[in-house]
Amino acid sequence: FARELAQLKHEVTLAAPIGSKPPRGVELYETVDLRQQIGFGPAEERAYFHYAHRLGEFDVIHDFSHSKHAALRHPNLPIINVTWFEPEWFTEQNGGNIFPMPKSNVVALSKYQAEKFYKIYKQNALIYSTNCRDPEKYALCAEKGNRFLFIGKMSWHKGAQQAINFCKDLGYGPDVVGGAGVGEPKFYRDRIINQCDDKQIVWYGEVTEPVKIQLLQHARALLYPVQFPEAHNLVLIEALMCGTPVVTFDRGAMKEVVGEMSFAAKDDEEFKNAMETTPTKITDFTQISELAHTQYSSKNVVSQCQSLYEYVAKGARWS
Repeated sequence: FARELAQLKHEVTLAAPIGSKPPRGVELYETVDLRQQIGFGPAEERAYFHYAHRLGEFDVIHDFSHSKHAALRHPNLPIINVTWFEPEWFTEQNGGNIFPMPKSNVVALSKYQAEKFYKIYKQNALIYSTNCRDPEKYALCAEKGNRFLFIGKMSWHKGAQQAINFCKDLGYGPDVVGGAGVGEPKFYRDRIINQCDDKQIVWYGEVTEPVKIQLLQHARALLYPVQFPEAHNLVLIEALMCGTPVVTFDRGAMKEVVGEMSFAAKDDEEFKNAMETTPTKITDFTQISELAHTQYSSKNVVSQCQSLYEYVAKGARWS
């Protein structure tokens, strides 16, 4: 996102964790050290106090954080607040306590999320899928292997265990990529590792981006048996951009994300049936990639967001 803005001749500052590598032409303002494993909530609060004194310098602030400290403390600044969670589910998980959100300028990643946001907050959220990837990196590969791939955080929400179980039931081999979340316990990750034998079930753990792309490009399909109503997902669009089909559950915005390019199953049996029929039902990997590139390439997404930036820079507010 920052790279594309810089290429369009905007001056861009990226507030990010220590050790981040910004694109050429982008100023990096380092905030916190994520190696301290303090959890994303405390990490975002600490980060805010690092960059708060600079907030008045910018024409537009695009806030990708979860906690939205900037807008909650400075509601009159020109801020675009991207929300990541599914509001109704999140509220239920927190005993009915509504997570604090700004009173204006909220952007949802999907139509599904915007509808849930209005239901809980009685506010309108504009729909802009700011999830995007570099199309030159996430390029089509029409040569697919016979192994399934799971990529995600090692927590029950993402469904790594279900992906392994389904592959075992059908006699396939999954490759498993991911790690524990920042500041989160590692017992779920360790349980997954203990099931891997480096033959049928292969554990990759946390990998570099080039390795991830190679796995995505050659996978039979990406398995994403998500266990909660997710508002959007970046790994799904990465797979689709590589021309790799996705098998997921019809939960949250998953069907909205994959569209007609892949499968969104209603239950376990439909999920496994989709795994079996993927090679015969979906053979035009070029079409999958082209559609995903049109919708999710960084150049196209940022181009669409420029009008939103201009709108907010002029003082626009919506709620």
